[in-house]
Amino acid sequence: MGLGKSKDEFGGKGFPDGQACRRRHEVVAESYERNYNRIFRYCLGRLYDRAIAEDVAASTFLTFAQNAESFVGEKDDNIARWLFTVARNSANGYLRKSARRKDILAKVWKDRKAGFDRNVDGRGFVSADWPVLYEALMKLKPGHRDVVLLHFFEGLDASEIADLLDIKPASVRVTRMRALRKMRIALNKTLDSSGGRSDA
Repeated sequence: MGLGKSKDEFGGKGFPDGQACRRRHEVVAESYERNYNRIFRYCLGRLYDRAIAEDVAASTFLTFAQNAESFVGEKDDNIARWLFTVARNSANGYLRKSARRKDILAKVWKDRKAGFDRNVDGRGFVSADWPVLYEALMKLKPGHRDVVLLHFFEGLDASEIADLLDIKPASVRVTRMRALRKMRIALNKTLDSSGGRSDA
């Protein structure tokens, strides 16, 4: 992808220190403005809890800022892909700790019992169903989860998702179909167990 370039290729060579510093700040500010909401929503979809998602998203951009010199002159798509990869790895790392995973699932169950009535992302998502949907999402493989989140939360098509995940569009379509089938089965079981569905 051409990332991780040396100082000589970007900030250091041909730019006075002050100008290089301004370029770095511009890259960070522009990338934050362009990508923060997407990264945050992805983290929220992976981690359920808004505060945790905000922490992981902020950490992602802090890492980016610390490496900003390597991204001066880089294409926006490559920066977005890098940010998404860092956020995904951070979310995976967080969920890898079983105690944290249990805490999140406990919150999901608590919200289900209490009746969840807050918007997830402020874009019309049916928030009352979010705990149920998240529980179904957690039953998917991480890669399948990513495809579902990027398609339904971000409205990305197969080509855009493929670009972010560095896979083929055909693989995205197959993964999406399989993931939705598994989610449908999980949701039906949840509705059956809660008495929310009738076969009549």
